[in-house]
Amino acid sequence: SLDLGKARQGEILDPLTVESRATFPGWDTPLAPWGCFSLPSGFSIVDDGGRPALEWSVQGMERALVTGDPEWRNYSVHASIRPIDAEGSPNTDKNDWEEALAGIVFRVETSRFYYHFGVEGLRRIVLYRRADDEWFELASRKVEIPPEYLDLRVDLDGDGIRCSCDRLGVQFFVTDTRFPSGRTGLRSMGRARCSGVRVEMTPAQRRDLDRRKKNLGKKTTSLGNGIPDAKLIRRMDLAKMGGSIQFMDFARKNVHDLLVSGADFTRGTTVDGEILWEVGENISGIVASSEQDQEGRLLYGFAGVRRAQEMESVVGDTLSAGIPQEMCVVRGDTGEVVARRELPEMGDDIRRVTLTTHTGRLSGKRATDIILREWSANLGHGGLNLWAYDVNLEPLWEARVDTPYGHGHALQFFDVDGDGRDEVLVGGTMFSPEGEILWTHDRADEMSRIHGAHHYDAVSIGNLSGDPSVDPVAILLGGSAGVYVVEGLTGRTRMVHRIGHAQGRQVGKVRGDLPGVEVLVACRWGNMGILTLFSGNGDRLWSIQPDYLGQGSCPVKWGDGDEELIWANTTADVQSLYDGYGRLVEEMPQVRELYGGRMRRDAATMVIHMDEDPRDLLGLRVENSLYIFGPDEDAG
Repeated sequence: SLDLGKARQGEILDPLTVESRATFPGWDTPLAPWGCFSLPSGFSIVDDGGRPALEWSVQGMERALVTGDPEWRNYSVHASIRPIDAEGSPNTDKNDWEEALAGIVFRVETSRFYYHFGVEGLRRIVLYRRADDEWFELASRKVEIPPEYLDLRVDLDGDGIRCSCDRLGVQFFVTDTRFPSGRTGLRSMGRARCSGVRVEMTPAQRRDLDRRKKNLGKKTTSLGNGIPDAKLIRRMDLAKMGGSIQFMDFARKNVHDLLVSGADFTRGTTVDGEILWEVGENISGIVASSEQDQEGRLLYGFAGVRRAQEMESVVGDTLSAGIPQEMCVVRGDTGEVVARRELPEMGDDIRRVTLTTHTGRLSGKRATDIILREWSANLGHGGLNLWAYDVNLEPLWEARVDTPYGHGHALQFFDVDGDGRDEVLVGGTMFSPEGEILWTHDRADEMSRIHGAHHYDAVSIGNLSGDPSVDPVAILLGGSAGVYVVEGLTGRTRMVHRIGHAQGRQVGKVRGDLPGVEVLVACRWGNMGILTLFSGNGDRLWSIQPDYLGQGSCPVKWGDGDEELIWANTTADVQSLYDGYGRLVEEMPQVRELYGGRMRRDAATMVIHMDEDPRDLLGLRVENSLYIFGPDEDAG
């Protein structure tokens, strides 16, 4: 139950306040999760006729409060709810929301898969089964909603669902098998109040839950047989480095060294601290050439400052901002600066610039060409203009896209037509090697009409399916429009998956039973923490939600298996490995303990390699230390 009497009056559950987590022990706020960004809490404690009440305090904002665990199946929920708003408004989770909806959610699998029993629009009481954008009405009744608290009740018995409100004379009974188990709690779109909620289980239901969890533990143990535990193999003191670090094989072929960027230097060192070379200036935003020869890789970055300024992100964080004076190219083996060029002039609304995360083949047979892109504070941190350069930083072409193309990983090189030179996919626009537009996404206009979908957050293009008759496949992440699966040659949409606010993607091989590769997509904004796996063909394989914050999960090669696993790695609660079927196979408490039981906004996770070790290693940066974990071959 919620102990409202112990909570202070006023706004509560601020995502960035550590104390907020202790307000209601055992309860989570999935739509504005603890440890997240500077999002409005949306919750307050108010005095309502001499008794405390929990209020959804921001009009037009959807918020939820949930408890339990994924294995909860049979239980009863009682909540006293007073709806206030009749109208709702579009948001990042539901584009066409027009009426407020407040009540009990149950058997919650993810923030987009659940049942919802409540009052809609101050005109009726309804039971929905919600699966992404499908809201299937299981039962409803038009009633006169009084301006007072209503006692809502849900009783779950196997596939049987009973929902009732005695005050309104409502008794719903349905049988539904879509969601067999899951968490429960409260959810409201629009202002409402709750004076109390409790969740109950009978002794028999509790015994059934204990059996389910015991069997799940056995299954996880069985799936994890042969998977090594995580073992700390090195701790590095980053303060001694004097700057930010990157692991990559930039200097020696297949040997990973450290690239350190300080305030007035840039140097290459071995992981043991031996200096390979040093440049007497800061080179920032470094990316490495896609190709590597015996002399290592070329490094592309920025030097000097033309215009410095702070840039606040949409979540209140300060981003690395300003316009550097010039670009430069550095030899990875010697540190010699082999090319420099001043950046082009940019408008006052441009707050920073970045380079493509890889290089491509635009002007020749080697993948040594790169593209400069802008970030505008007026376009949701997207941009419009692109500048392509060869390895000597000689300009190749300049182009402009009509639709803001989103973040840095919404731009990718790929040889679409097989002629030996790369085309460039920029959000929903495909450019030729000469910078001419070949196609634009056929659903771009649709995206512009969806709340929270006015730009492409990420793209992935390649021979993803492993079938020449289907490839190349393009996966376009359209924010709250979800995922578009697109023909790489034409821009024609083959599938649309409304999975939530699709934000980031990783490509890996986590399923040996499928051809091609798989694409892992993470959600944000109204759907934080949802992970969805797609086949290379574009079929949706599954969705899970290990926590309500995760964004950094990625495929990793761990142990001796042929398939990669998925590292869910973003909070103090979740440091785990999942297999290609979305099943938990290995907990990593050794990694989780470094968080100290709390969310650390200064922490960062990464997959790294050391020396000539071909294994994926897990890196966790906490304060000024980098902890590196590898598979413990002696413990499986």
